[in-house]
This record gives sequence, C-alpha cells and structure tokens, in this order.
Amino acid sequence: MNHKVEAERFYIPWLYDLAILEKHLLRGSSFRPWCSVTIPYADGSDAYVDTIPNPDLVFLLIYSHSYLEKGLKYLCLIHDSGSSYAAVTSHNLQKAWQHFRQAPASASLEQDLRNNKLWDLFTVLLDLNHPGLRYLDVEKRLAVDIRTLASLVRAFREFLLLRRRDVVFSDPDAFGQLRVLPPRVRAGFPVAEQTTGSPQIAWEEWTLGIRSSDDR
Repeated sequence: MNHKVEAERFYIPWLYDLAILEKHLLRGSSFRPWCSVTIPYADGSDAYVDTIPNPDLVFLLIYSHSYLEKGLKYLCLIHDSGSSYAAVTSHNLQKAWQHFRQAPASASLEQDLRNNKLWDLFTVLLDLNHPGLRYLDVEKRLAVDIRTLASLVRAFREFLLLRRRDVVFSDPDAFGQLRVLPPRVRAGFPVAEQTTGSPQIAWEEWTLGIRSSDDR
C-alpha cells in the first residue's frame, strides 16, 4: 500500500480529536472551575464529597496532546516512503517529532510556531509522556495558557491540512487509492421505532470516507 494511503490510519483518528477540540476549545466554550461527586454515608445522615479542579482544561490538555501525536505520525508517514504504520505507533510525541524533523517540511512548521510564539508550548508538550498525562502522572510543573493552547491547535491544523493537500491530494496515485478505500470507521446509533406493542430499537449504520468537492 502507498505510504501516503496507509497514513489514513492516523489521519482519521486525528480528525476525531480535531472535531472535539474545535467544539470545546477553539469556539470558546465555558470551563468549569471544579467538578464534585457526592457519596452518601451508609446511614444516610450526610455525604462525602470528592472535588477535582478544572476538569475541562485538564481534559483538553490531554486531548490536545493526543491530537498532536496523531498528527505528527501522519506527517511522518506521508513524507517518509521508507516508513510504515508499525514504525510510528509508539506513544512518544518527542520521537514522532524527531522522525518528522528528517523531512524538509518540518522546518516550515517549526518556523510557523516560532513566529506565532507557540514554539515554547509545543516543546513542553513534546516532553510529556501521553500515558502518564492521561493518568495525571506528570513529574514536571506545567503552566499552560488555554488561549495559547487553542492557537497551537489551530496552527497545527492549518499546517497539516495544507500538507495533506500538497503531498497527498496532489499525488494522483495516492488520491486515486484514497477514493476507493473501503470505510475504516463503522459505527451505529440507535433509532427508536414505535411499533404496535413494545418499542423496538433499530440501528442505523454510517461509514466514513472522503470525497472531493466535485463529487457533490
């Protein structure tokens, strides 16, 4: 399989991360200062309360790290004909960046981030271990401005999408293979149907694919 086509295995999950970040980070959603759960006493006389600070911001930081990791792996694969999906699957953002730095295009990304004062945050995130971050097992103190994080997500999105256009869509062989790929994502959601007697649940299936603008 063309390495640019195999890279779709990173691109589609990256798009899902982007969809969540666009809704909750880039569009200025409100963030909860804390979240609490209550656990009633066995005798019902009172309750224990467990509280965590800034749940939305922590979640978005973890999601942004995942987004950058998948995006960098995608960029590695579309630029390196000698690489493969298996070669870049480890949860190591720094390793993915070092791999991508072998491609001349990485200099453009680095310059963009430096010009927009996003490089410092990017390098901080590079050093975080994703499994550790997911479980909040981070050894260093982090100071992340949420507006800067949003700007980094936007800048990386624009860079990756333009690379997709210029490297993948401009390659007739790769683009032709993408257009006939079987759907990689299948999902279903329940649709309630009222019938005589008890309600029944039907499942409506959708599949994910790509199409060019002239297919509409």
